[in-house]
Amino acid sequence: MNYKKLLEDARTGKLHPQAQLAMDNDGGYWDLDGDFSDEDFQRITAELEVEYGLPDGYKDIVDVLQAAGIDCDWC
Repeated sequence: MNYKKLLEDARTGKLHPQAQLAMDNDGGYWDLDGDFSDEDFQRITAELEVEYGLPDGYKDIVDVLQAAGIDCDWC
């Protein structure tokens, strides 16, 4: 997942305003906060997945911290 792009787009307002990233221990998916037709929901979440990717759960914490500019690695 491209957290660096996600963080930048969230800061600048480019991220879809109703986009919501749902994460659990070993994965995740894009969701939308609000009422959407099934077609719009599928289209928008597919666009988010192409633009940013999908999370890999807790394993992404190093990527998230590095995207935020924090020097981090697994030990």
